[in-house]
Amino acid sequence: MSDEPRKYHSPLREQRAAETREKILEAALKLLGEGAHKLTIPAVAKEAGVSVPTVYRHFGSKEELEEGLADYVREVVGFMNTFDGLDGLREQLTRTWAAAGGYPPGTLALMLATIGRKLGEEDHEGRRAYMEGCLSEDLRELDEEDRELFVTIASALASTPGGLAFRRLGLDFPEAADLISWLLETLHEALRNK
Repeated sequence: MSDEPRKYHSPLREQRAAETREKILEAALKLLGEGAHKLTIPAVAKEAGVSVPTVYRHFGSKEELEEGLADYVREVVGFMNTFDGLDGLREQLTRTWAAAGGYPPGTLALMLATIGRKLGEEDHEGRRAYMEGCLSEDLRELDEEDRELFVTIASALASTPGGLAFRRLGLDFPEAADLISWLLETLHEALRNK
């Protein structure tokens, strides 16, 4: 007989765990909307109707909860979905930023903080490669130096921090998406015709 523990797979248990995780994340979102100081593990547990150990089973620390929350919001909002060309970028920015605009400022601030932490740890080339792949048709018309410049600018402007910078200037997210799209289209046209 083997001393290895028997592996048990239960789709129902996995479904319930996923539902509990989502309930915890939704509770965290609600609390964060009331202020960052409200986001504590005990408060999240109470709001979600689960025990504190249950929250810790899903998220080992408050930092993990914050990261999970930022990932959850990005997933729900649809950040980083593949798009096709400058027209696709405009549609994605409009759609995702409009959805993000429905979240409380505290949630967006947490997303920025978490994204900033991750960007500090990760290779920026992944985001650039993503942008370059999505814009590949538009980039074909540009020389190599201009392609690099355009991808760098597009990656910065079309980021969550880019959108929030325009929002701080008094634009709502759809207006920011329109302005960023216009800026990128104008730059693309200028680079094509230089």
